Amino acid sequence: MAKKERYYENTIFIIVADHNTRIFGDYLVPIHKFHIPAVILRTNITPSIYDKLCNQIDIAPTLLNMMSMDIEISMPGWDLFHLPEAIPRRAIMYFYIVDAFRSGDDVVILQSKGETI
Repeated sequence: MAKKERYYENTIFIIVADHNTRIFGDYLVPIHKFHIPAVILRTNITPSIYDKLCNQIDIAPTLLNMMSMDIEISMPGWDLFHLPEAIPRRAIMYFYIVDAFRSGDDVVILQSKGETI
């Protein structure tokens, strides 16, 4: 329906899922459950699949670049379409009262009392 509207040519559509309440188990952080799909739709872009590690915090910088906005931003995310291969991909996860930071296959877990595992 949107393709029939005048705004369609000047719009970027983004659909982002969340892990919801399906995240549970005996793991300190169930990392295997943090796969969150997203779809970015815009006219004149070639469909592709980004299958590298990334995070929801990367969405805003990626979208700002897609809009050709030449600005400096102080966001923790990266523009995924212009990230050099040499930069290790990372993700930040939060599960109940536990934080996790993942870079590649390495994960650091910080519990609420400040104890690192």
